[in-house]
Amino acid sequence: MSNPLPGSLTFTLLVVTSSWPSDPFAAQAIKELPDTGIDVSVTCRKRPDEDWLLHPRLRWVSAQPRYNWLSVRLFRLGWLMIRAVATALGDLRLLVSHARQGRSHLESLRALYRLLPLAGRRWDLIYFNGVSAVLDYLPLFDLGRPVVINYEEFNADAAGSDLGATRESLHAALRRASVIHCASETIRQQALGLRLEPAKIRVIRPAVDHIFFSPARRRPPAFRRI
Repeated sequence: MSNPLPGSLTFTLLVVTSSWPSDPFAAQAIKELPDTGIDVSVTCRKRPDEDWLLHPRLRWVSAQPRYNWLSVRLFRLGWLMIRAVATALGDLRLLVSHARQGRSHLESLRALYRLLPLAGRRWDLIYFNGVSAVLDYLPLFDLGRPVVINYEEFNADAAGSDLGATRESLHAALRRASVIHCASETIRQQALGLRLEPAKIRVIRPAVDHIFFSPARRRPPAFRRI
């Protein structure tokens, strides 16, 4: 385990993911980051397990309505708007402008619910865990913070009917990223096919934490099943 950062230098990280846990190995790695002195915030639809949130440096930023009652959802949305007006008017304009691009009023409201909790907040680094997270949180690229993207193969079926616009938005976001993480050389070649800067693309292959995961003890031959 790395040594904690000096107390006067608190590094802040925002992890953006569409679902949680999207990858058990990534979840474990994120859980260990606070022990190095990093403040980690995670925004996703589903609330992480309570034991995951026990660490004082781990925070969840809700991106999904917690209640089914329409009145409660509208009240929370109104409260988020008022908070943004008071503390981050520039962010509010940016987020509302993006939400208006939704194909329906319902889609625009969902975008506001997803984005408004982040208004007025800043992190030293933003990490997007997957392409779908990038498409859901495009305005975060305009906050002027370094961005790392965990790139995966683009799923055209998930883009819906507006495939061309979705591809264009994704390519624009990838070009603005500071670093693009690929899990294999095959995915790296796909990213290079998008005419991205080769220096931005890094291959970090999956590995096993031999401290957290250990192989099971072998049974004596007499106990093996035939």
